[in-house]
Amino acid sequence: MPNFIREQPEPATRRNTFSLSNVPLTHVIGCLALLSGAKALHGRHAMIFSPVAD
Repeated sequence: MPNFIREQPEPATRRNTFSLSNVPLTHVIGCLALLSGAKALHGRHAMIFSPVAD
């Protein structure tokens, strides 16, 4: 199972809560990235969430 890394200079104040079943993890990761204004990069050993450059 990969690690999840959040690259963000300041702590986030927004929370997302999900109640899911039988949903592919890739879809959940994409939704989290979209809702949080981040991009998700899939590395060999980790998922990295970083801010989207303006």
